[in-house]
Amino acid sequence: MVVTAGHVTAALVATVALVIKLAALRRDPSNRKIQASVAICAGLGIAVTAGWAPVHSWIDRVAGAPNLAKVVEHGYLGVTVVDILRMSHAYARYASARLRITLRLLSAGAAFGAGFVAHKALFIALRLAEVDPPWPEPVVTQTLVSLSVVLICSSFVLAALWKMVDGVRAWPRRSTLYRDLHPLWYLLYRAVPTIALHRPRHPHRDSWWVWDAGQQLYRRCVEFGDGLRELGPRDPEVASQARRRAVEAGWDEARASAAGDAAAILVAARRFASRRPASDGGEPGLEPQPSTMIQADVEAEARRLALISVALSAEVVTGAVAQFLAAQDPT
Repeated sequence: MVVTAGHVTAALVATVALVIKLAALRRDPSNRKIQASVAICAGLGIAVTAGWAPVHSWIDRVAGAPNLAKVVEHGYLGVTVVDILRMSHAYARYASARLRITLRLLSAGAAFGAGFVAHKALFIALRLAEVDPPWPEPVVTQTLVSLSVVLICSSFVLAALWKMVDGVRAWPRRSTLYRDLHPLWYLLYRAVPTIALHRPRHPHRDSWWVWDAGQQLYRRCVEFGDGLRELGPRDPEVASQARRRAVEAGWDEARASAAGDAAAILVAARRFASRRPASDGGEPGLEPQPSTMIQADVEAEARRLALISVALSAEVVTGAVAQFLAAQDPT
């Protein structure tokens, strides 16, 4: 009964961990860390499943070779333990508080796995010496295997739960940022519709419910980079005028800088729409971001772009743009 319960529990935990990691791998198929985690979960699941008595008997009967299932069980578990130790060592120096907890669970699971290997070696040595071990070998074996699998897979599940909780806690902040970005996104979308990976049904309408806000922010930042690149360089003169107006209006430095960028983008968008060449104003002050931004960089960039987006309709910006355009073309 204990052996069966251990097999079933370990197999269920391994299956849950494998499903979670497969979902993560589907989102990021080139991530080597996730690939290693999938291999570990799969190896543990195969090991405990192959060692379960009904499956064990079926494999031996179909293969026609006694104890083949045990070879599969022990082989997968041994490979998994080595992979865990390698991965834990590789990431230990980058460990944060949470990562240290997951690494400790991994290390504990690997230790029980190593204990299982040592126990098996001792058991085989005693049997070869024709000495009966003074302990119930199946119970000890299954206990070591179950503890190893449960601890290792629990570390993966715990990491996924932490990520999910962080996403839930960050959702209000990210959703607000996403909505604040809409005016700037819509301006660029009207100028360059191809920036949108998927054409929205109602691009003029701000979204009040954002699923997967972190990924949506990332996508928005990529689209901003593409759109701003298409608009071309921004004129520093209108940016300076808008920035000066904002400072005179009592805006802080970050908002004043955003006002300058907003004015320059408005002028660049108008010129782009009319196919008029931009003046030689030097390099743009707002550079497109690379697609390799990490999540922290995405939120920082989104906050900066949100200030620009909100400033687009401010009087200090529209007034500076109107004055600049009137000076460029009095007619």
